[in-house]
Amino acid sequence: MKYYSLKQCYRCQKIYPVGLEHSCPMSYIPSLKAVYCDVDDTLVMMDLSSYPEAEKITLTYVHGPVTVVKNQPQINFLEYLHKLGWEIYIWSKTGADWAELVGKSLELPFPVKAYLPKPMMYVDDQDVSDWIGKRRWRDAK
Repeated sequence: MKYYSLKQCYRCQKIYPVGLEHSCPMSYIPSLKAVYCDVDDTLVMMDLSSYPEAEKITLTYVHGPVTVVKNQPQINFLEYLHKLGWEIYIWSKTGADWAELVGKSLELPFPVKAYLPKPMMYVDDQDVSDWIGKRRWRDAK
């Protein structure tokens, strides 16, 4: 009978023999190409007077109707990224419900992986400036 030394995976806690390959389900990353797009003054513009010619939509939210300007250049940019294989996430400081309402009301020409609240804090061993990509923003004008 052959005995193996055992090791525990720090991610999933599974115990496996040393020297044998362990494919941890916790290490699977479906896409490294993830882009997070904000809602207010990014996907839609809140100041209607600055964009008199742009397409406007009215949404019904918690406190009543809200009219916003569709930021078509930003939507076009996200569609371009999607065609390059990026997964699109939409988030908002107002919350996931608002992000989803806006995203679905815009009838975006690409799938949205998830609607999320914008984080107010994060816990990580790395500073966000060490790993976050470049800021990209397109004005609705």
